[in-house]
Amino acid sequence: MKAIILAAGKSTRTYPLTLTRPKPLLPIANKPILAHQLDALAGLADEAILVVGYREDMIRARFGDRYGDIALTYVVQSEQRGTGHAVLQCKDHVSEPFLAMNGDDLFDPADLARLAASDQAALAKEVEAPRLYGVFECAPDGRLERLVEKPADIAPTVAEAIRQVESGRSALVDILLAE
Repeated sequence: MKAIILAAGKSTRTYPLTLTRPKPLLPIANKPILAHQLDALAGLADEAILVVGYREDMIRARFGDRYGDIALTYVVQSEQRGTGHAVLQCKDHVSEPFLAMNGDDLFDPADLARLAASDQAALAKEVEAPRLYGVFECAPDGRLERLVEKPADIAPTVAEAIRQVESGRSALVDILLAE
């Protein structure tokens, strides 16, 4: 399986920490966020496609073309136009189901394994301030109908999504709640 990690943005909300390095390289427990993500993918993904932009040279220099057993491929998103646009930059590199992850989140490997085992699914966590993140609008049966990024009006919420989407097919996905 392949994983797409979205790591192109400037992350202005974390200034001044990101004035000199991209957010995926910020350390948590003496290790960059991106290293934690790649560790969580160990045994699940054989390749990670890193969508880079802001200070991409630093990410390339730190990680090179391999992280343990995971091959790394870099795709440049020169203009940051949202999550969907970032994933679309990888269309030439995926032809099978894949995981798509925001480059500034930490994931439990067990949650990623559950997600990877699903046909089409999204992992989400309910948060107190969804206006800062996004909202999954779900049908009564729990299937995703719409994802609204940083909504002004809030409906019942589940937020912070990573998605597994089968390339070239649009369909509803199941929501797996992280515990």
